[in-house]
Amino acid sequence: MLKVLEEEVGKLGLTIKRVSEGGEPESDRYFLTLKGHPTLTEARTFGWRIDDMAMLTVTLAHLLAKGGKAPFREVESILEEKFPKFRVEPTLEKFIRMGYLSEDEQGTLYVGWRTRAEIDQQTLLTLLLGKEVGKSPEKQEATRSDETSQSSPPPS
Repeated sequence: MLKVLEEEVGKLGLTIKRVSEGGEPESDRYFLTLKGHPTLTEARTFGWRIDDMAMLTVTLAHLLAKGGKAPFREVESILEEKFPKFRVEPTLEKFIRMGYLSEDEQGTLYVGWRTRAEIDQQTLLTLLLGKEVGKSPEKQEATRSDETSQSSPPPS
């Protein structure tokens, strides 16, 4: 059934993504997402504030660097270094309500189900680390050495 649906939605530029919520197959969620990444023009129509996108990016980068979880207060203090304090806590709470983050009773933040469904976490980290997606390490090194040789001044 899913394969037939996958073929049909594929014609529309969509794909079905499964997100596991636990060990039980009954708890899995299925989502329709875009195939590939949206263009800059498409991303502009999502209706997000740029500072909210930045806060989510910083939060996810921190959580992923910490193995997928971190204390709420730790994330909050990191965000308060760059964003207005009065916006940080409500924005984190909004991300929890939207499913991008989840929080347990001890106040630990985790990557939420919606992040796992909508965001390619590996690509996010790759982009944040400055590596080019789709290039082998040898090609990245060659590109880096080409850029260095082109930007260095000629010997006098």
